[in-house]
Amino acid sequence: VDAKTGAVQSSAAGTQNSALPHSEDSLLTLAGWGGLGIVAGQSLQWASGETINWASGQDSNFALASHLRIHTGQALGLLSSAQGSGHLKLIANSGPVLVQAQADTMTLAAKAQLKMVSVSGKLDIASAKKIHLAVAGGSAITIEGGNITVQCPGMLTVHASQRSFVGGAKVDYAFSPFPQEGFEVSGKFCFSA
Repeated sequence: VDAKTGAVQSSAAGTQNSALPHSEDSLLTLAGWGGLGIVAGQSLQWASGETINWASGQDSNFALASHLRIHTGQALGLLSSAQGSGHLKLIANSGPVLVQAQADTMTLAAKAQLKMVSVSGKLDIASAKKIHLAVAGGSAITIEGGNITVQCPGMLTVHASQRSFVGGAKVDYAFSPFPQEGFEVSGKFCFSA
């Protein structure tokens, strides 16, 4: 692929002496007025030295009997409903959903409401250093070290039928390390004519 990339760049369209951008190499075009089907008995590979574009006028459907893996060397972006109303769903019919930022910050932001709900289990919020809850009015609750700090510029109201203050206690929380799974891509694809 690297060798073909250099060849494509050397014969790229739009040189200074060209009046119209064009390709100087051979091209393969597949076109079907009513449709186009490509079937492989075992494997089907698409490889490009530069870019592969998938575009459809309406919907694009990918159906797999087993796994779908998307690996990128730099970034991955998912955009839903740039125009009009729509949504983005991540659903696991069985099994967990795992989202990790293994080397940097993870940010969850919403213009309207942000909900975290556990229907039939428990909800754990844990931090190795500090948990800070704050609102725009200036009230905040900070959990850091062995201390809990409650701050409010106005009134602090507690509704409880009973109040009990006992001696200090400590509960340790076990943090699970990130799984270390390697994935290597050689960048070489074998083709036969």
